[in-house]
Amino acid sequence: MSTTDSRHIPDIPDLERLIQGIHDVTGCRIKTDSEGDIAEIHVTAVSDRSGRIIARDVDTLLNVKAGLDLDHRKIGVAVTQPEAGEAPEAEIPEAKSRVEAPKPDQLIIEDEAVETGERPIIRRVGVSHEDNLVHAQVTLTLPDQQAVGESSDADTPSGHIGALIRATLEAVLILYDTKIRFSDPQFRIVTLGNEEIFLVYLSAVEGRNVHSFTGSAIIRQDSRQTAVMATLGALNRVMGLWARRSGMDYDIL
Repeated sequence: MSTTDSRHIPDIPDLERLIQGIHDVTGCRIKTDSEGDIAEIHVTAVSDRSGRIIARDVDTLLNVKAGLDLDHRKIGVAVTQPEAGEAPEAEIPEAKSRVEAPKPDQLIIEDEAVETGERPIIRRVGVSHEDNLVHAQVTLTLPDQQAVGESSDADTPSGHIGALIRATLEAVLILYDTKIRFSDPQFRIVTLGNEEIFLVYLSAVEGRNVHSFTGSAIIRQDSRQTAVMATLGALNRVMGLWARRSGMDYDIL
């Protein structure tokens, strides 16, 4: 009886082209081992950003776009400073300049810009079902940017909502340049007065720091969009502190 190797072998030229689409990256070469797995990724860039930041962009892109979870030590970046007068726009200082003291009304979920910066607009929320799995897809937009987050879970009521929340978080991480990483979300529906309220609790780690976020939204008609709105509400303030990932010249479609 013969067996078939079901491992997914990545298309190396496609991955190299994908990485070369990152802002400031000028070249990429991927080396594989005898089994076709990625052994090393060598990237060259002309940038005033550090090699560590560019390597994180590469890692995030491969994880989101290609589903690859690589050891970050496999990614090497050689950075050359831009010549005088040709330095790219500094995105992070610009983000800092717009940070102001949060106001109480900034906790309200809005689909428009507030003082600390643009907030994502929910463009589409979709789910599909196959083989006892639910597949969630959440499309968020910022001016001139679009990101699609995807996640799958068991086709149960809780799995349905969990997939939507994780898909929302994935889309957020595509749009913003942040090192934060989220653990599995927790959520609950409670009744207050005559309204059903969707509550979400997010736990995350950023370096050595652990963060917690909570968000809520009143369930009106579509409970799927309510879960997405509550998740964005939990991150409403902190998104105003993050720089947009505008330096990455690709759309997740």
